[in-house]
Amino acid sequence: MSLVVLLGGLLIVVQGIMDIVGFVPLPPPEPIAGLVESVGGFGVVGVITLVAGLLVLFGGWMIQQKKKKNGALIAILFAIVSMAGGGGFIIGAILGFFGGLINFRVVE
Repeated sequence: MSLVVLLGGLLIVVQGIMDIVGFVPLPPPEPIAGLVESVGGFGVVGVITLVAGLLVLFGGWMIQQKKKKNGALIAILFAIVSMAGGGGFIIGAILGFFGGLINFRVVE
């Protein structure tokens, strides 16, 4: 199940990089676009998304290292944070969140 978290984190990182370089294939609706501009534009949002994606990847790595509870908690929290920048095409945040949730519930 940590592969699901890792895939979600990878998608989040890709979207963060795309935001930083200014390639936004589908611009957000007007209220969200105004909010993005108020925090500094897509560059700032991209950095937040990139950091969140790297931390979701770190959570997936921790799950693989048998530190399931801590890794899953990190993956869940930063998958939610990644939604600020689109969450890895939304699918990345969903994969990170549910992959972390499943690993958080696993009892060893």
